[in-house]
Amino acid sequence: VSEQIIAVPHCNGRDYWIIIHGYFTDARFYVYLLSPSGLTNASLSSNVPDVYGPFSARARVGQLKASPNASRIAMADWNHQNLAIYDFNSSTGAITNETVLMTGQSIYGCSFDPTSQFLYASVQSTNQIVSFSVTAPGTPTVVATGTQWWGMQIGPDGIIYVAKQNNQFISSINPPFTLTPGTTNNAVDLQQDQTNSPCVSCLFYNACLFRKNSAFKIALSKKNLFCSEFYKFDVRSL
Repeated sequence: VSEQIIAVPHCNGRDYWIIIHGYFTDARFYVYLLSPSGLTNASLSSNVPDVYGPFSARARVGQLKASPNASRIAMADWNHQNLAIYDFNSSTGAITNETVLMTGQSIYGCSFDPTSQFLYASVQSTNQIVSFSVTAPGTPTVVATGTQWWGMQIGPDGIIYVAKQNNQFISSINPPFTLTPGTTNNAVDLQQDQTNSPCVSCLFYNACLFRKNSAFKIALSKKNLFCSEFYKFDVRSL
């Protein structure tokens, strides 16, 4: 399978759906139910093909995200230059109604806003962050330009944080969320110069935020080193 994997809450408030996308020639989603009984295959909703079709020569690289209300999922495919959105049934695990939002652009990061009304994506081929209305997606609206942005993640404070390549700062997409929200290019200072890192090409691809006591921490995956570094910053600095 690919690196695209998410956990989506079941509508029963207890269980989770584990959604994984296939790898290389496998152009399908695999959906599993995680419950107190363990992990089971949801046969009615697994193996849903995506419109991209099989690609024998390239791995699928990019973020797979669920909307906070668990009604939709979005997939960015950097290698195959696509961004798509799907309907998701949190009761049955069914993935349906694919809508391709962008093609022909290298897109790695994507994130719904906390209200599940908008979808944002990072386009590496144009150095842009773009947005779409979830209910009426049309042409992309440019939110910000001029930086190589990568992975996106909603923080515990409701702000969307966006990783940047070869940079000690993380950007943010700020509420109120619209097609043209406010952004902060240098929202969080990691207080460490990453430009001379031995893995600068991948250091900021994936950022995971979590809260501990009165501060946030960010775990940045160093794929080339197979380890993680942790950075701490004060909530008041946001």
